[in-house]
Formats: sequence, C-alpha cells, structure tokens
Amino acid sequence: MARERAWLVRLEGFPEVSTGDLTLDEVALAEQVSGVPYTIMNPHASAKVAKALLVVMLKRARMRDGVPEGDAETEALRVAGDIKLRTLHGAFVFEPGDGDGGAEGGDANPPSSAPMSATG
Repeated sequence: MARERAWLVRLEGFPEVSTGDLTLDEVALAEQVSGVPYTIMNPHASAKVAKALLVVMLKRARMRDGVPEGDAETEALRVAGDIKLRTLHGAFVFEPGDGDGGAEGGDANPPSSAPMSATG
C-alpha cells in the first residue's frame, strides 16, 4: 500500500501524530480551528494551521488520559494557543508520499495554505 503525504506533529511530552492517521472528526476539528481545508494545510505557512494540528494532538493525548472529549478539546485549544513559537521549532515535519516527485511527476513539496489568486 502506498504511503500518503502527511505532516508529522511532534511535541515533547506528547505522542507523535501523523495527519495520515487522523479520523474524520479530527480533520473536521482541524478545519474548524484553522479555517483551512485539510488538503491544503501547511503548518509552516499558517499559524492557524499549526494551532489546529496541535489542538488535535493535545486533545488526543488528554482523551487518552481519561479527560472527557469536550473538556479535552477546550483544554487543547487553550494550551495550543499558549505554546511559544520557539517551542515549535521542528515540531512539524512534512513527509512526501510514495510517488511524490521523481519519475511520476508528483509534488514532493508541502501544500500551500494560501491559495493563489486568479491573476497569479
């Protein structure tokens, strides 16, 4: 099975999350928090996307600790907003999927969070 393009989210003290392993509910949450469609999310290009992916990771971790879903989401939103930029250095790593770049002509670059205008 081919490996899909994904962002790995790594933050000390929390289990790593791959966007390829998100549930539809987690994708919907990330889209809600960021205002950006999942297919063009790029945490290197948008603080809102970085926060959204952190919220998903933090919510997941808190729910594993037994915190109810609503409380976990509220806490994740608060904690993600308080994280300093310097803490995020290296937290988001893009993994191109199988076939990205090379002979198949795929794109090994992460998606842009800012759609191009019609004029270029």
